Amino acid sequence: GQLPLFILTPNGRVDNGVNRDCYLFNPAANSTEELNMFRFLGILMGIAIRTGSPLALDIAPPMWKLLVGLPLTLEDLTEVDKDYVTGLLYLRDTPQTEAEFDALDMPFNSPGAAGQEVPL
Repeated sequence: GQLPLFILTPNGRVDNGVNRDCYLFNPAANSTEELNMFRFLGILMGIAIRTGSPLALDIAPPMWKLLVGLPLTLEDLTEVDKDYVTGLLYLRDTPQTEAEFDALDMPFNSPGAAGQEVPL
């Protein structure tokens, strides 16, 4: 079966951008069993680091940054979801009046990493 702790990056799901063969932590994996699996994975990763035995985990580079407490940048987000960043940059860089913005008829939700709609 498939491990429920990971999901393919949005770039991988649409075959666009970089890190198409990498995975993100699944934000929907929040049951008691899945949280215990994450805890076990953390212990396994700690043992691998301490013993110098690398794990073959294709986790997207921004996830590693999160694990070590580094801040993420727009470039990091582009590495996992190029299309989403394109839309964000459009909204940021296109000067618009309130009337022009209202005419865009934008929904107040966004696709999450797992493909579900997330209200803003």
